[in-house]
Amino acid sequence: SVKAVQKLAVYERSKINIPVIAVTGSVGKTTTREMITSALSAQKKVYSTKGNSNSQIGVPKTVFEFDDDADIAVLELGMSMPGEMQELARVAKPNTVAFTNIGVTHIENLGSRENILSEKMHITDYMQNGERVFLNGDNEYISGKAPEYKNAVMYYSDEIIEEVKMANNIVDVVSQYVPLKRQGNTYFGPCPFHKEKTPSFSVNAEKGIFKCFGCGASGDAISFLMQLNHQSFLEVME
Repeated sequence: SVKAVQKLAVYERSKINIPVIAVTGSVGKTTTREMITSALSAQKKVYSTKGNSNSQIGVPKTVFEFDDDADIAVLELGMSMPGEMQELARVAKPNTVAFTNIGVTHIENLGSRENILSEKMHITDYMQNGERVFLNGDNEYISGKAPEYKNAVMYYSDEIIEEVKMANNIVDVVSQYVPLKRQGNTYFGPCPFHKEKTPSFSVNAEKGIFKCFGCGASGDAISFLMQLNHQSFLEVME
C-alpha cells in the first residue's frame, strides 16, 4: 500500500545524512528544482528528483534511489489533496525549502488559495530551528503571510533587480554589502565571494563595474547581486 511504501521511505531517509532541499509550489516546481540543481552542481555532487516524481509514491521512490556519493539532494514535492504534504514532509524531511508560488492548481480539492498555502506550509513540519525557507516575495498569497514558526524565512523577488537598475551607480549597490574605501574613482574593500579579507576587491564608479583580483569575479551591479545571492545560497547549504 501507499502507506507501507511511505513508512519504508521514512526509514530510508533516516539513514541519509546530507542536506536535503525541497521545492514546492503550484507551478514552476520542476524548473526551479533544475535551476537549484544546476547552481549547486558547480561546487557539489547533487542528487535530484527525476522527471515529475513528486507524488505520494514518487517522493518515496526518489528517497529509495538516493545516490550514496551525493553531497546534497534537491527534491520536488507536490500535492493535490488535503493531508498529502504532511506525508511527503515526513518522508523527505527537508533542511531547506523553496516555494515557487501559490496558484489555483488543485483548488477544486482544497477550496481556496489560502487553503493551498496552508497545506503546502506543512512541508516545514519536520524542519529544525533556524533551517531556511525561501518564499516568493512577488506572490500575493505568500509575501508577508509566512506563519510565525521556527524557520528562518528569506524572500526572493524580481523587485531587487529593478531596484538595482534604478540605482545611481554600482557603488550604491556594492556598499550595502562591502565596506569600501575611496581612492579617486575607484573603491576598494574585501571580496564577499571568497574567504580572504585583503582589499583585493575594487569598484570602478566611472565604468560601473567591480572586479576581484583574488577570485576573478567581475561584472556590473546586477551581476554582483546575482553572484552574491549564489554564494549566500551555497553557504546556507554547507
